[in-house]
Amino acid sequence: MQKAGTGWLFDQLQHHPDFWMPPAKELHYFDRDFPDKGLAEVINLASNSPARLARKRSRLNWRPLDDRDFAFFSDAEACRGRGIDLEQYKSLFRHKGELLSGDVTPAYSTLPEHLIEQIVTQIPHVKVLLLLRDPISRAWSEISMAHRRGKLDIGTTRDPEELRLYLDMPGVRRRSFGTEIYSRWSRHVPPDQIRYFFLDHIGSEPDRVRRDVLLFLGGDPAKSSGDLDAAFNRKSDQHKLELTPLAKGVLVEHLASEVKASAAMFGGPAVDWVKRYGL
Repeated sequence: MQKAGTGWLFDQLQHHPDFWMPPAKELHYFDRDFPDKGLAEVINLASNSPARLARKRSRLNWRPLDDRDFAFFSDAEACRGRGIDLEQYKSLFRHKGELLSGDVTPAYSTLPEHLIEQIVTQIPHVKVLLLLRDPISRAWSEISMAHRRGKLDIGTTRDPEELRLYLDMPGVRRRSFGTEIYSRWSRHVPPDQIRYFFLDHIGSEPDRVRRDVLLFLGGDPAKSSGDLDAAFNRKSDQHKLELTPLAKGVLVEHLASEVKASAAMFGGPAVDWVKRYGL
């Protein structure tokens, strides 16, 4: 889910020696025209200003680019205007060789069922990993991100009706209900090929979650992810809006049923979410 630790996941995998991860965190192959604007900008930088791109990646603590990445950029550019093609998508990962690889795109949590079925049918050994977060804090984190990016006026968070309208927007709603997301995917993915993990545990037990994630994906948890600690969080210093009592009340009202449904479906920390909001 968006705002549930996908940056942490990508960092742990991109620096792990058992993996070759694409040189962009979110490919958005299945939910946007590929390559999307963000990836196209990276491809352009790689072609015209590779030194500038290298400096930018270094500042972000991303791994250095190599020949495989530039070949990936070329392959991605060749996909422009061709729509969804599972064979084409799989070919994007040919650069991994014998290593493991994947696509960390939170928006895939919102994919329609017919597309999920198509993906699993044509990539039968795919492993699907869902990161979960308390629906109320997740929604507020998404709102804070939208505000940072200039896509949401602070006034929306101070007006109950405007905030309800925002939460009811189809794109926001599809990202907010983890029980629906997991149900939709688990109807098509074999039980031993789908797992969920909690952001709560990434925060409280990062070493254990890292170990369990790597074992699930087929990596060796004894190997380090470069110089990264398991608790590394590149977004820890990002500005976040203060959750006011008014906004909290609207969010609790809007997502109470999902908080309770999450406790019933997932257990673990989700049970504490119910207690947290007095539900």
